[in-house]
Amino acid sequence: MSQLSYALFQLERDPNDPAHRARVAALVQAPLPDPDRTHLAEARTRHLALGDLVVVQFLFDVEQAAEADPARRYERLLDKAQVQLDLASDAAGAEVTLRAAIDLRPDDPRGHEALEDLLLEKQNAARFVSKNLSEAEAATDRELAVRMFVGAAEVMLRHQPSDPQLETALRRGLELEPGNVDALRALERFLAVGGRPREAMAAARRRADAERDS
Repeated sequence: MSQLSYALFQLERDPNDPAHRARVAALVQAPLPDPDRTHLAEARTRHLALGDLVVVQFLFDVEQAAEADPARRYERLLDKAQVQLDLASDAAGAEVTLRAAIDLRPDDPRGHEALEDLLLEKQNAARFVSKNLSEAEAATDRELAVRMFVGAAEVMLRHQPSDPQLETALRRGLELEPGNVDALRALERFLAVGGRPREAMAAARRRADAERDS
């Protein structure tokens, strides 16, 4: 086992220990060899599965710092932005990352398209949320109502995280379908970002149980 592999193993065992992160960062150095890229990619996959999104973004950042190939740096920035937006519900962070990708490769359309989609969603967020919540309350189909509540909550989580309707929408969706994985995942993120770690852990356990049963 290489030094980096062992350091990543230690980080996986205790992802909140800053000493493990510092050790990984110290070992990821330019020029970055292919085996180290593989180790980092595998570690990101494992932490994604565990829901350790802060660690996933940290691993993107240390690889970025050591990567000399602009094409690879661009791909990692796009990957990081997708995690920030889709999994961490961090639209502001995703926007910064996408702008960095565009600065790196302004002729590649993918960064521009992803940023345009993000800004369009941001511009229409309030209207989308209002429409979905109204339709959810009026829906007679339970599955449709849950989908509307969760869709509105996910957009609020990305763009309006302090909106008091956010938690209400998630709780309403879960009243209708207590095992809805998307709602539980969004609730887990909402509680974690809001500084309610015990409740976030409880939501994470409920999500894991629902995923097993689905």
